Amino acid sequence: MDFTLDAYAARTCAVKTQHLFTPGLTPGPVDESLQDSFHGGIDHVAHVAELLLAGHHDIVDLRETPRGEAESACADAMDAGVAVIMGGELQPDPAGHRRGRVNVLVRAENANTSGPAAYRPVLVKPRRIMERRVSGRENVWEVPYSPLHDLAHEPGRVAENRALRRHENDFIQVAHLYRLLETHGRVAPGARVAGIIGTDEVPGVEGPVVTWVDLDEPFLKTFSRSEPTGRKSRSPLERHDHEHAFRVQVAKNALGGGEPLVEPVRIRECDWCPWWRTCEPILGPNDLSARIDTAPLDVREIRTLRAMGIRTIDDLAGTDLESLLPKYLPEVTHRSQADSRLRNAARRARMLRDGIELERTTEGPIPIDRADLEIDFDLETYDDRAYLWGFLVHDRRSGERPYYKAFTSWTPMDDAAELALASEALEWLRDISTTARTRVYHYSSYETRHVGQLVGSGGTPHLDWVLPWVHEHFVDLYTSVKNNFFGCHGLGLKVVAQLGADFHWRDAEPDGLKSLQWYEEAVGAETAAERAAAQRRLLEYNEDDVRATHHLRAWLDASA
Repeated sequence: MDFTLDAYAARTCAVKTQHLFTPGLTPGPVDESLQDSFHGGIDHVAHVAELLLAGHHDIVDLRETPRGEAESACADAMDAGVAVIMGGELQPDPAGHRRGRVNVLVRAENANTSGPAAYRPVLVKPRRIMERRVSGRENVWEVPYSPLHDLAHEPGRVAENRALRRHENDFIQVAHLYRLLETHGRVAPGARVAGIIGTDEVPGVEGPVVTWVDLDEPFLKTFSRSEPTGRKSRSPLERHDHEHAFRVQVAKNALGGGEPLVEPVRIRECDWCPWWRTCEPILGPNDLSARIDTAPLDVREIRTLRAMGIRTIDDLAGTDLESLLPKYLPEVTHRSQADSRLRNAARRARMLRDGIELERTTEGPIPIDRADLEIDFDLETYDDRAYLWGFLVHDRRSGERPYYKAFTSWTPMDDAAELALASEALEWLRDISTTARTRVYHYSSYETRHVGQLVGSGGTPHLDWVLPWVHEHFVDLYTSVKNNFFGCHGLGLKVVAQLGADFHWRDAEPDGLKSLQWYEEAVGAETAAERAAAQRRLLEYNEDDVRATHHLRAWLDASA
């Protein structure tokens, strides 16, 4: 059968492929390849393109070239050995059922000079590809990278104390493009490497960098029936080849009019999928994957339950788990704590069936560590950088009302700017607490973890006092909530503060994900008035977050 799949197919839901090749089905208007644009993807691609165009003279820009012309133009550029090609459409591989357009092609150094020029595929993604890791005696954490002005892959050029984030879908996508180049003899001998330009910054390097990924390194954990542990680490190329081959099978079956090989499972991707309107009626109103929205079971877990006759919340709510688990657990060994995941899902199924949103799991008073000076604390971050440190200060000795204090930066941040803002906020916090017994309340470990990453990686001797001080003074209210309540829709601050403490945010849409958009407007809107409005909205949102923990603490303290 004559068809090809693009680089998104293997990284996304196989039901999309099935619908796409089923005669008579028509998708909705949303293109799944535009999902990155919802999080600044288009702007990031444009920014990277500007930097590449400014930093290279041997470069071709094919981003605006129509698809029908982009393929031949890309082939001509590669034949000419152009060093950097942007937006190239690769020659399809009909036998392998692959096609693909790549953000950037980088000519490989030290490739064979007798054959055609070799290239490495590079994606551009609006997120960090690396994460901070502190090297120790047993582990050395480092990631190879290249600055945008010098794209050569040099294994000895590494970002220290960094590791790859597990963006499996990105790795599968870039592996697809590598396979296309490989088919046409356009890859360099030796290590099979591809790149991703994210939003990472490396000390001493201006602007974003290319993070290089070894496509043969087995670091992606998957289910394996043959392994004693039930899990096996596979490489990006292995993961791509498996997922691509399955979608080829799905497409062939759909074109041939066969019975569907896959059925819909509600996942996060459905939020922007053009086929959701086709899948939703198939699932029905009580499907497990559609109804349980907190700690949802994954695709394999749902399919395993369906194979055992459990499809709806009523089915799971009425199931004898002790009889089910011996058959279920061997099929979901890819998941740690699969037993508790299923038990929690069953509990949520019962709560959904019975109309219950929040349950107390204990009896009696809930102990809360109180103090003379109580400070509620919440961070707002963008791209894992803290741009707003918000505090609600309540001196219980004075009898005065609590007041809000914020430390903010409304310009794009680098490592130095983030650390400077953190230093200002933390030193203020220490100074204000010198005259009274103090506790700093937050909700979940995110705040303490982020502070630890900022000051725990070395190079900040003026903040050596922070981690011991945090350990002594910080109190995580989420721990108290988790130890005493179970939430049908989770135990997030927005859920518990409203259901339990009857606190309500001023913003009609108090949502952490929406705050990312507000931040983009706060720093980048066209007019000063628009920027000021977004900044005010973020400050009010953060203030309400810390006031919510204040009210929540009072409610917990009064619980009996």
